Order: sequence, then structure tokens, then C-alpha cells
Amino acid sequence: MDLLSRKPKGRPWWLNALLGLDQFLAALSGQDPDWTVSGALGERQWRSWGGGNIPWRRPLKALLQRSLDRMDRKHCLKAYRTELLERGLRPPVALVMTIQGIPLSREEG
Repeated sequence: MDLLSRKPKGRPWWLNALLGLDQFLAALSGQDPDWTVSGALGERQWRSWGGGNIPWRRPLKALLQRSLDRMDRKHCLKAYRTELLERGLRPPVALVMTIQGIPLSREEG
């Protein structure tokens, strides 16, 4: 089997090319190149704003996060969860609940 016929993890070539571009852009922006841009945005979104949108004082990150989340609901938070799982880390329960749309606290009444 030659190198050109191999498909890592069974993904099509174009998806691998997009993932490579994603990691290249992460490295250019000073992020860990092993993390995708979506995963890094999801981590910032979760750690800094508890799953809410990234504020507009960070215009490029806010625009990118909102654009990705518009195409795929909660895309960045899902990517962050995936990044944690791929590294053998357990995502916080509150993160999983936020992605699934489960309220974090119940109002009594």
C-alpha cells in the first residue's frame, strides 16, 4: 500500500485537508496546533463565559465563533468536548448539560 492511497481514520482527503488547514491556522494564531480552531474557541467560550457567546471586544474570535455556531448549533462547545475526549480527559458535567440544552439549575416555584 503506498502513502497516497491511505486514508487516516477513514476520512476523505478533503476533510483531512480542512483539518490540516484548521491546525495550521491555530498554530499561526499562537494556539496549540493539536487543537482545532473550533476547539480552542470552545474552550475560551466555556472557560471565560460559561458557554455564552464570546463578547465583541474580541471581534475576530466573536465573529468566527458565532459563524461556526450558526452553521452547526453549539459547534465550538462540541469541538471543545471532542478535544477533551480525544485526549482522554473527562469533560465537565456542566459543559455536557449546556451542549444538550439541559438547564444547569432548576427554578423552584
